[in-house]
Amino acid sequence: MYRDMLHYVSFFLSMRIRQFDLRCAAVRKVTPIFHAMDRPTYLKLVPIHMAGLKQYPPQVLEKLAAGAFAVNISDKNGCSVALDEAHEMLINKEVTMSMTTYGMGSPSRLVHYISVRSRLMKN
Repeated sequence: MYRDMLHYVSFFLSMRIRQFDLRCAAVRKVTPIFHAMDRPTYLKLVPIHMAGLKQYPPQVLEKLAAGAFAVNISDKNGCSVALDEAHEMLINKEVTMSMTTYGMGSPSRLVHYISVRSRLMKN
């Protein structure tokens, strides 16, 4: 149990400190736990993901190793989050701000933001 928890902590820390090698090692180590926790989708996707990483060009792997799989949300070390998490945080912030601030600009900002994001997602 302690070892399993250590793998989860390693994965979390790898994101926070932007260490790609630690992330890959933690993903490999945590995969068998998905079977025990009845997570068949994750169990299937991890080997596909790891095999896909081996097919990336060296330039992409260099960028990932340099921390391009996460973004730093402050100037402090250890405050990075994965790209999908950062994207979700930005959406939540924009929607919350447009709902809680008053004035005619708030709804228009939300409408503009959603249309821009939907176009970007299609690309």
